[in-house]
Amino acid sequence: MATSLFCNGCLDVFQEINLDVRSIHGSHHISVTSLRRAAEDGCRICKAIWRECVTGFGKEDWSDSEVSTRFSVVQHKRSTVADAILEGDEMELRIEVERLMGNDEIQRDMVFSLLPYDPFEHCTAKYVRRNVSGLTEIQGDVLYDGQPGERQESVAHEESSSFTSRNLLSKWYRNCLENHKHTDCRSIFDGSYTPSRLLDIGLVPSDSLRLLDFEGKHLHALPPVYATLSHCWGNSQPLQLLTTNIQRMKNRIPRERIPRVFSEAIEVCRHQDIRYLWIDSLCILQDSDEDWARESQLMGVIYSRAVINIGATSSMNCHGSLFDEMGESASVAQITWRAAPQKRYIVVENSIEWGKSLMDKPLLRRAWVMQERFLATRMVHFTDAGLVWECRTTAATEAYPIKVPDALWHFHDRRNRFWRTEFTEDDAAWSVLISDYSKCELTFGKDKLVALAGLVSALEARGLARGRYWAGMWEADLPYCLLWTRGAIDKGKWPDPRPSTYRAPSWSWASLDYPIWTEWASGASELSLISHWEVQEEKGPNLAGSLLLYRPLFIRILGSLTEAQVARKRPWVEAIGRGIERVQGISYSLSCARIGPDGAMSQIWDDPYNDVVFDDFDETLPGKTLWCAPIYECEEWIDDTGDNNDKRLLGLLLDRAGDDTFRRVGAFAIGNPPDQEALKRVSATAYTIV
Repeated sequence: MATSLFCNGCLDVFQEINLDVRSIHGSHHISVTSLRRAAEDGCRICKAIWRECVTGFGKEDWSDSEVSTRFSVVQHKRSTVADAILEGDEMELRIEVERLMGNDEIQRDMVFSLLPYDPFEHCTAKYVRRNVSGLTEIQGDVLYDGQPGERQESVAHEESSSFTSRNLLSKWYRNCLENHKHTDCRSIFDGSYTPSRLLDIGLVPSDSLRLLDFEGKHLHALPPVYATLSHCWGNSQPLQLLTTNIQRMKNRIPRERIPRVFSEAIEVCRHQDIRYLWIDSLCILQDSDEDWARESQLMGVIYSRAVINIGATSSMNCHGSLFDEMGESASVAQITWRAAPQKRYIVVENSIEWGKSLMDKPLLRRAWVMQERFLATRMVHFTDAGLVWECRTTAATEAYPIKVPDALWHFHDRRNRFWRTEFTEDDAAWSVLISDYSKCELTFGKDKLVALAGLVSALEARGLARGRYWAGMWEADLPYCLLWTRGAIDKGKWPDPRPSTYRAPSWSWASLDYPIWTEWASGASELSLISHWEVQEEKGPNLAGSLLLYRPLFIRILGSLTEAQVARKRPWVEAIGRGIERVQGISYSLSCARIGPDGAMSQIWDDPYNDVVFDDFDETLPGKTLWCAPIYECEEWIDDTGDNNDKRLLGLLLDRAGDDTFRRVGAFAIGNPPDQEALKRVSATAYTIV
């Protein structure tokens, strides 16, 4: 029997008989138990809601009384929902999730677009079923004509075959190359380029495989058209390019030694008439630090000049498979309205959850792959949910073979924002990238900044740099980008907050091995509270030779600086600030600072907007005398009228490391206006953060 795409709670949304209203509202799930059960049973809507609950609320073990959900169906063009359905208007399904714990209340809204079904643009499964209440839930192209209350024994999804997947990929690939509308689908670099080495895979299976070395050679013909492969290394690589086997690999690479993912990538290339393939482990000498350092700096041009990047996105290692990892055929989720059964709609995935579901695949959890995806002109992902196509002009999947709905395009278009001229004025693009990048995994922590070097060099080469670049931060974002904050602490995944050897200054997000939240693009009307800042390099050689991108850095600031203490928030004060501790039952705030008359310590009002997040959850810091440095203030919430009087002052928490030298240990925010003004009146002083 088929598994439903929706739970009965979600199907009930569309059973409303009276549609002669501007919007529909009602209860959704009244308990955590029913919401969790629906998510576990595979309801597409509830799975997204549950994941957001766990992510946003910080844990899974909520009691039934703590979390509830309500729904609303909203349309914006007509006087009634019925008119909107008849006219085939796009609408929204909004799910409001509310979490209550004592005085702490958090609300989150998840929005799902409702679009009229289009058989040309939407791929459906091959079965339908009736839910127990008689509402038709469409899961295929042919409606079952049974009686209300019957359950339909169904024909299962046909598995995605490599044949059909390759044909679909061919359509996307050829359309992108030949369609004049894809003018943006060209390399971000001008002119021709040939990597130092490429694999010559031939054009038919009988052709031998060998390594071509172009280093130092001048090509008289056109540069070779090549593809790249993004893959997870896993615990071992059975075949690598080494100084001891490079000559043998130039002559011939035995077919039986090629890992399965590599072999299938070769098949994909041949199917698209691409003769050359670049794979990092086979085109970079793995036992030569010099070769690795040189080639890693060329990642930007290597991936951007490739005609396509093949992503083994759901494979854990090179022994996996591009095709076997793919599950059942992807399909859209259709519904009908009880009061208008002839009108078929699809429920589009929530845009946030859509992005998370792709970014949570094994390949895209790897930090190195982020720049590979952003640099690639075209990329195809082989995932357990089917193929996903991305180019500079469009994105498509097996469920949306023409293009993904507009609500989902924003996620895919994020990788294109860097190559537009407005990137130099885009305060949010780099902020979002860094927040996502910090959640990714690295085998070697020393690569934290190196794994972004190709993207940075590409931006600089294209004239799109936002000023100078220091330790993961652009000049145009300073001083606001100093106000990143640590996300959730998972000691099992990130046992130590900062590496034992120097990688970046304490004021850079790159100094931490935790996920971070980027604050600097979240507010409005930012106003710097410091008079002057300057980033400087320490004199002397680089600490880690040629692999370190800079000498140790420090920042000199002229601005307010005063002693302060941090305490645990009082239990009756609602915590709605930025700190992840609030969802773990722990919240901190500035308790006092030297802002009183004649420099006396004065209490700071503990309200919901007084918030402290430590970089490391160090139990010795609360109660210790620290230093608070106001950096900027901003309007963080703006209502529908555009009026807003709520401002927050944001700053750094510092620990003294010398006479006028400090290390960053956290960040704070203040919402109480008198306390803000008192902090801003503190005399400016020059200090250094290392």
